[in-house]
Amino acid sequence: MRKYERAAGLLLVMAGLGTAACSGDSGHDRADYVSALGGAGEGFTEEESSCAAGAMVDVVGVDALEDAGAFDKIQDNPDGSLSDFGVTITDAQGSELYAGLNECKDLRAFFQESLTTSGLAPDLAQCVMDKIDEPTLQGIIVTSFTEGDEGLDADPELSATFESAGTECAAAAGTP
Repeated sequence: MRKYERAAGLLLVMAGLGTAACSGDSGHDRADYVSALGGAGEGFTEEESSCAAGAMVDVVGVDALEDAGAFDKIQDNPDGSLSDFGVTITDAQGSELYAGLNECKDLRAFFQESLTTSGLAPDLAQCVMDKIDEPTLQGIIVTSFTEGDEGLDADPELSATFESAGTECAAAAGTP
């Protein structure tokens, strides 16, 4: 079951990574980065998207973004992940990012809605989300922001947990 890739991709888009703002050559500040990363996206209002962009900038830090030359990379690849922008974060920062994003929008509810929008029956989406524990959901969300779909595909534990939940729910519902 690969539906999580679409949902994770939607998280990137909804967080505003798909919109870019005008920029100067250097010396960008928090507002520049929030503007570049923010903007209403699929499933997110303008306010939620700006909040998510602010959470990301606050966790990573403007200095780290500047050191990586991230602003121009965001302009060139607005749908990219942090690794595409030349930025890496620690596990502790990943936890901070997840918490910050959850303050902007209930990511569990959004993920469930994204599964439904992707074609999974609402009762199956609910079942899958009931079987996904918080550390796994955090792993999916953080990996999608830091490494994109490639990172999700490369993590067999996240994939196996998600696919197992989908298989169990489909079997319980009598769906092949």
